[in-house]
Amino acid sequence: MLLRVRRGRRVLPYAVLVLLIAINVFLLAMLLWQRDNLTAQPATQERTPSPTPWATTPDSTTPPPASSTATPSAARTPSTKPTAASNPEVVPAKRLLVAATAREAWRATVGDCNTPGKVERSSNGGKSWKVVTRSGLIPIVGLGVEDRGRVYAVGGARPGCSTRYIAYSRSGRVVGQTGAPQGLWYLNPGQPNQVVGPRNARALPCKRQHAVGLAALDVSRALVVCDDGSAITTSNSGRSWRKAGDLPGVMAVAAGTGRYWTAGYAKDCGGISVRSILVGTGNLSRGQSRCATESDLSPGQAALSTTPNAIWLGPVTR
Repeated sequence: MLLRVRRGRRVLPYAVLVLLIAINVFLLAMLLWQRDNLTAQPATQERTPSPTPWATTPDSTTPPPASSTATPSAARTPSTKPTAASNPEVVPAKRLLVAATAREAWRATVGDCNTPGKVERSSNGGKSWKVVTRSGLIPIVGLGVEDRGRVYAVGGARPGCSTRYIAYSRSGRVVGQTGAPQGLWYLNPGQPNQVVGPRNARALPCKRQHAVGLAALDVSRALVVCDDGSAITTSNSGRSWRKAGDLPGVMAVAAGTGRYWTAGYAKDCGGISVRSILVGTGNLSRGQSRCATESDLSPGQAALSTTPNAIWLGPVTR
């Protein structure tokens, strides 16, 4: 018994030593793990989030589903479709698009003072479209959704292409119209380069250039992109305009979630690049972009609209 006690006394220090070593190894491993996590965390926080999944029109070859987030351009398969360097042509929009949700949207052909526009509706994320009405507007220069969910179009009316506002139900029935719309931004149907503000201020922000697209954040702030890439903004309902920067290759512009959005050519994208744009103290800053390599849109055919949980991009007619 005495021998066993003495052996136990010799073994005890070794057991304690082994236990201390194990504890030290565990603490060291925890320290290294926490250090790695602290190193990676700021990089994650600095990334601009991708807030919106995509809904695309049927013309895209393999559109991402509306419930999935668009893949960054770096991960896309290279494409031989035109880029800003090979096809820089930009012309005023011939198509309009406005989305109400990730599944419901309206699209329209613009037309001209001799050709009426056409309005269509999709309720399945752009998989199919149904003609709502042949509006009679010549051309359609604005498309939007009222607070009550009804779609409206702003365009020209005979004779003389004078301004006309028409509101439609989901079935296409006319539920209201006026020749003097208030509180809206739109391009003058008879003079497409003239912007009309919500308080009836009229201006030619692009001066000697053509207006490619117009988007508004609210009754005070709006952005016009010209065909030379100039981005012109206002913060006083259109009473004055100033150049905020350049957006070369932009074919369509929209507004949503507190920022502007553009779609167009980009050197690092083999299809259509969609980018968020912020305007601070008069100057614009470019946000994160996504590349839709499946989209092959000719100049004037691009259309763009956003909702809080979706971006719609595509040609609005076949």
